[in-house]
Amino acid sequence: MSQSTRRSTPSRFGAFADPVIAAQLLRSVALDLTRRVEHRLPGIAESFARRVVVCANGDHLVGWLGSYVSPAWQTGNEQFDKLTVAVRHAADQDPDPTVYARGVLSTLAHEIGHSYTRVCGLEGTTGPGRVRHTESFARVATRLGLHVVRRPDQQAVISTPSLSPRGRADFADLVARLAQGNLGRTSGIGLAGPDRFHEHIAPAAFAPPLPSSTSSVFTR
Repeated sequence: MSQSTRRSTPSRFGAFADPVIAAQLLRSVALDLTRRVEHRLPGIAESFARRVVVCANGDHLVGWLGSYVSPAWQTGNEQFDKLTVAVRHAADQDPDPTVYARGVLSTLAHEIGHSYTRVCGLEGTTGPGRVRHTESFARVATRLGLHVVRRPDQQAVISTPSLSPRGRADFADLVARLAQGNLGRTSGIGLAGPDRFHEHIAPAAFAPPLPSSTSSVFTR
């Protein structure tokens, strides 16, 4: 479906936001977040800046909130990962822009956690379909400002439904930036990555992931 077709929505739904601008905002916030937690997660900022492409998906309204694919693209000896946030997901469409932005930042931080576990060689997910998060992932998530929850009946089942109190305090300005970005009105799909990605791969960016890719999917 073309961008122009996607944006032919009746005017009662309000003006749509550009997906590329949405992706650029998400990546900018992610870069700032990784720099701030570098002292707790060494190497996270440089590895994220070098290899992660952020996708703002304005078409996915239900199901997964975010996903991480590693690697998603390759040029020569260089690989790029794909971090996706479903910015119009029904679970995050709160009328309070701050509440909405906290949900988006929680998803973004969760997927950044998958980025870091892969770079460090840690097992972030396990079990059939690799949908269960590990204790290694939980430790990373805590340092990323996420609230880690375990099911009372199954302590091995780990989720990160929101920012922790510390995360809310540390990243209040990042939440404010997302709240002002009108991301909930994004139409279509946009990508923002390192300059090298856009120079070499961007024209084929919507191709299927590489056959050897591993992925994670996040839902609350």
